[in-house]
Amino acid sequence: MKEKNIFVTGTIHIGKSTVIHKILNCLQPCKIGGLRTVPIFESGERTGFAIQPFNGKSQTFAHIDWRTPHKLYTYYYQPQVFETFAVSLLQQSLQGCDLIVIDEIGKMEANALQFCDAVVQCLDSAIPVLGAFQKRANWFWNIINRRSDVKVFEVTKSNRCDVSAEISTALAAIGIK
Repeated sequence: MKEKNIFVTGTIHIGKSTVIHKILNCLQPCKIGGLRTVPIFESGERTGFAIQPFNGKSQTFAHIDWRTPHKLYTYYYQPQVFETFAVSLLQQSLQGCDLIVIDEIGKMEANALQFCDAVVQCLDSAIPVLGAFQKRANWFWNIINRRSDVKVFEVTKSNRCDVSAEISTALAAIGIK
């Protein structure tokens, strides 16, 4: 099976999102759907995370000041934001996008089962997916990584300046230039 879904992986803060951003800036105009996870800064300190669509308003899903039953490190998070907002973004992406971007899937996202199902629907579709996954293995990463239609590129300190060219070549091979 042709590898039409491309993921970058690597340790925290290695540059996975930077690599994806660099690739997206070099693409010829195409309709991009999906989402990215962006940090929220208040007074110069990172205080949370939001899901940001490629067009539209972002929605916060984690914050240090919240008190929810779900906590990862210092962040309290709401899985239902993935189950509703993120799922909706991915479903919309299946309606006429040229490329679906999912930047990134981490531990919080892997705990939202409807979101995981929506990711699999995107991977199963005819639309290529460009995604990022934290290197720490979990059950969902294992499922994605075993797929025959997924190609994985690891971002490291030594290759992070060059790996975007390799990924761009892989995207061009599936028609995304």
